[in-house]
Amino acid sequence: MKDVCLYYAGACGGFYALTLLSLVTPYKWLPKSNWSRHWYIESMETWKSTEQWPNNQETSESDINHKLFFICNPNERQLKRVKAMDGVTSIWLYTDLKTQLILSWNKKAWKNHSIHWPPCDSFEEVLNEYYIDQNMYKWDNHVVWKNDYWKYCDQAHYLQDVIKTAGDSLLRPLGYASNKACQKFTDYWISLHNEECQKLLK
Repeated sequence: MKDVCLYYAGACGGFYALTLLSLVTPYKWLPKSNWSRHWYIESMETWKSTEQWPNNQETSESDINHKLFFICNPNERQLKRVKAMDGVTSIWLYTDLKTQLILSWNKKAWKNHSIHWPPCDSFEEVLNEYYIDQNMYKWDNHVVWKNDYWKYCDQAHYLQDVIKTAGDSLLRPLGYASNKACQKFTDYWISLHNEECQKLLK
């Protein structure tokens, strides 16, 4: 298994999964992440301010043996291109829609961050705006944001399952296993969230 592509919709734990992969597997990307800086988060409201994004183009053109591509909110063109790449395993990370909306509200991410969506003044307004039938799709007994991501993935992982296993459910299909560093990071990542979010994530 040469390369992997991890993709997800916003507020589904993409960087959490990316960090787990960096702790155990040989997959790399450019520029190299400084996790101590990335995860220095003082509050959920400033969550996105320390993010350090991989550059897929730079990674693609590098001589890295095991490349990892990372896409948030991919469009169909991007997913078709990944699907057509030889030797790339595509991984879809997702969570249920309610958790996704609560995380996005608290972290000012996804629908609560995009200039392309109408702003909401309260979480109740977020639910009224987005937690509706036309935005819902049933996948593996979970109500998720309606998109076609499932069509293009080789593997699909529910965020809460990844958390529950400290990454093992994500790592095992790739031939790796969780370890103490993964558990320590998972505990830390959970601790960065408020009580409401922690209940949903656990």
